Amino acid sequence: LRKAADQPLLNRVTGKTYPLGSLAAVFPEPRKLQLKATSLYRDLEADESVYPLVTPLKLCLMTCAAAGSGQMPEPRVIREVTNDSGAVVSAFSPSVLGQYCSPEQADGIRSRMKAAVASEEAGMLMDPVLNIYAAVGSAKASDENGEAHRYHWCTAFNRQPDLPWAVTVLVEDPNVDPAEDPSGSTAAALIARDLFAWLKIHPHWEESGKPD
Repeated sequence: LRKAADQPLLNRVTGKTYPLGSLAAVFPEPRKLQLKATSLYRDLEADESVYPLVTPLKLCLMTCAAAGSGQMPEPRVIREVTNDSGAVVSAFSPSVLGQYCSPEQADGIRSRMKAAVASEEAGMLMDPVLNIYAAVGSAKASDENGEAHRYHWCTAFNRQPDLPWAVTVLVEDPNVDPAEDPSGSTAAALIARDLFAWLKIHPHWEESGKPD
């Protein structure tokens, strides 16, 4: 598995940066964030000097910031800790990691994402209930071995106040053909659409245990 070409053991969410490609026109270069000095946030700092390379986690947080006033939320993997009797021992409330962009920039990002959903670019994410905003894009780059790769992004959020979600999808295509139609962006958008569809049916999945 360690030698496999598709690197199945690599934590792509936080362990590797990818080019934003055409999405760099949607998301402005982030401000230098004052992040907490823990290993959880090292991946968020690693790409500041070589933007527009980002981890999928950072793009998701940038998307969350665009959904609001430009503040990037602090990612968490644990919401609360309970003891054997079910009593809450420790609970974690939402907090802000840093200011990604100004409120005016966030408005501009939302406008571009809403226009993408209203067009063929990301029209498959149109949902009158969830009110989804999305951005799709592609990039080409060479890896450390000099092999060409194409990367396809779809990052989106919904504007349902009581059940807000953000989804970021990365599709990797190692077989880059310059004459090939970049249909991977459509594949990324379709995956995001399926994720939102599942969340719509299971709105409180995180309270009932693991997803199906």
